[in-house]
Amino acid sequence: MDYRKEIQELRRTLTENGYLYYVLDAPTMSDYEYDHLLRRLEDLEAAHPEEITPDSPTQRVGGQTLTEFQQVTHAVPLESLQDVFDDEEVCRFLEKIPLEHPAYSVEPKVDGLSVALEYRDGVFVRGATRGDGRVGEDVTENLRTIRSIPMTLPEKLPRLIVRGEVYMARSVFEEINARREIEGKPLMANPRNAAAGSLRQLDPKIAAQRRLDIAVFNLQLAEGREFSTHTETIDYLASQHFKVIPHKRLSAPSDILAEIAALGDGREQFPFDIDGAVVKLDDLHDREIIGSTAKFPKWAIAYKYPPEVKPSVVKDIVVQVGRTGVLTPKAELEPVRLAGTTVAFATLHNQDYITQKDIRVGDTVLVRKAGEIIPEIVEVVADKRPAGTKHTQQFRARRLRLTEGVDALHDRAVAAFILERQRLCRTVKDGQPRRAAEPDAVSIRLDTGGAEAMRGQLREQNACAAADLDDLLAGRQIRKQQIRRAGAQLSGMAVR
Repeated sequence: MDYRKEIQELRRTLTENGYLYYVLDAPTMSDYEYDHLLRRLEDLEAAHPEEITPDSPTQRVGGQTLTEFQQVTHAVPLESLQDVFDDEEVCRFLEKIPLEHPAYSVEPKVDGLSVALEYRDGVFVRGATRGDGRVGEDVTENLRTIRSIPMTLPEKLPRLIVRGEVYMARSVFEEINARREIEGKPLMANPRNAAAGSLRQLDPKIAAQRRLDIAVFNLQLAEGREFSTHTETIDYLASQHFKVIPHKRLSAPSDILAEIAALGDGREQFPFDIDGAVVKLDDLHDREIIGSTAKFPKWAIAYKYPPEVKPSVVKDIVVQVGRTGVLTPKAELEPVRLAGTTVAFATLHNQDYITQKDIRVGDTVLVRKAGEIIPEIVEVVADKRPAGTKHTQQFRARRLRLTEGVDALHDRAVAAFILERQRLCRTVKDGQPRRAAEPDAVSIRLDTGGAEAMRGQLREQNACAAADLDDLLAGRQIRKQQIRRAGAQLSGMAVR
């Protein structure tokens, strides 16, 4: 077979099977066979580089590392939506639509990063972040690494622009965090932050490793095609091999409210996190008549769900050492799934917080994530408290006895400090110092007398941080003051 024909055939086969695998979740080819065909295509393109095209399956990974992202002006603005927070606000929105028996599309609101994808003559040419809605950043090369984004479309319209939400599937997020924990790297906060950070990597190879996905939810522009309803456009985009947002077309306010509630209750059924539901007028002509305010379209709203609150059990109350040596109590919990991650600890802030809420080991508590990031205890479920629980103040007998001398506590605090500095220390890349991302605070439960050994180990790994530690260990007077301040905090809480 002529190599040009073989290249075209391989591209067609790989593209079709990629669509079946990544979009429809209905693979017909084994991973081994797919990888074998991809390797053959890579070999042919290496032998004939003049045949490489931007839409080739081989070009999804391996673009040049960028020095910065270029700005892109959106041909059609990527508008934001007016937020509402309860059923009453939804009903007021529906009442303001000046139409008889209008229909709406109700969809989950994916908690990710909004992007616009542009196609020319059926070929993907550019992708950009939302930015401020009018100007975003060109992240084309990173978007090419997302396997569910088609590089070519069945219908070759002169120009097509769609909008979607890039996300990291919860299963991928947990897998990456598990690997990062083993490697001693800081954990990602939540799937949304992970997706946003991955899409803005200057090196597309890093973005490819993050295995991002997308849900397309709007047709922005279609030259050579006309549509009458939003649901019609979503169905069309599905026929063009896009992975589209789940949606229902409803009219009755009671049905719309019921669907909003059902999406919230069933959020775990989706591979992505959601933070709300979107209600959009379905008729495109009516949308133009109703128009927009200076900030939002008048024909759509975003119903925002309150933070997830779930029950768990306090297994223990321990103390953590912050970056500056401040000691903070935290609750060790029975693991619970919350806002996209598995939570096993919650901050308790200080002794007053524990006393006010009367939090005890063994208590059933309600947990949420403050700002969708930091786990915290909302309240104690008093009627589920087991018999024999003790107030947290009764743990004082198990604290470190300061009468043993400052040095005993000092060794443990410095050991914790060294571990933190090992992860926070300045590193050098390309001749420029930089600071690594801040990790969670390190528990004070460490072996005594290990400061010098840890410092030696750290010195071998990173000379930059060792200098800082020399200053710390040399400053005896300052050190005592720091430890005495920490000791004062310890007087009201347990240290194991």
